[in-house]
Amino acid sequence: MRTEQAPLDLSHATSPLYVRQAVALFLGLPLDREFTWDFFSERISSCPELALPRQLIVHGLPRLSTAFPEEASKLVDWLRDLGTLHPEMSVDFVIHD
Repeated sequence: MRTEQAPLDLSHATSPLYVRQAVALFLGLPLDREFTWDFFSERISSCPELALPRQLIVHGLPRLSTAFPEEASKLVDWLRDLGTLHPEMSVDFVIHD
């Protein structure tokens, strides 16, 4: 079943691991392994049965960009790929949270 909205809240990210685990939870993956951005990219491109929401709302990106710029850049690249591969889903960012 597809939900209307799903938040990806990174406002309190304390490490790159936190970011990757938040993305894993968004994708409905168990936290039983180490995740890489390549794994996430493969997942969204090879699994058409993903139950993605109609809208993803990302919180905390400005703070994440300051604390972990490389991880934030990888997240943005992944979100761009997600939007390209699944154009029926909108990805929105909360700038001031």
